[in-house]
Amino acid sequence: MNSMHKECNELKQKYDACYTVWFTDRFLKGDTNEEMCAPLYKLYQQCLKKNMKEHNISIKEIENDNFEVEKNAKPQSSSNSK
Repeated sequence: MNSMHKECNELKQKYDACYTVWFTDRFLKGDTNEEMCAPLYKLYQQCLKKNMKEHNISIKEIENDNFEVEKNAKPQSSSNSK
């Protein structure tokens, strides 16, 4: 999946690749130290924030949009009824 800003795609791909390695090679073997990918995450986050600022997008707008989607989602009916 691409980043929300095309300028950040390469950083996102590098972070995603690092995260996959960390998750499979470390986390699943009991190592929960997340520092391995932290520098890439920080660079990706900086890129996103820069692009959001350039496009006048506030983090509150994104959080509110996601909250509204979750709030308005219809609960799925249970198929376990007898």
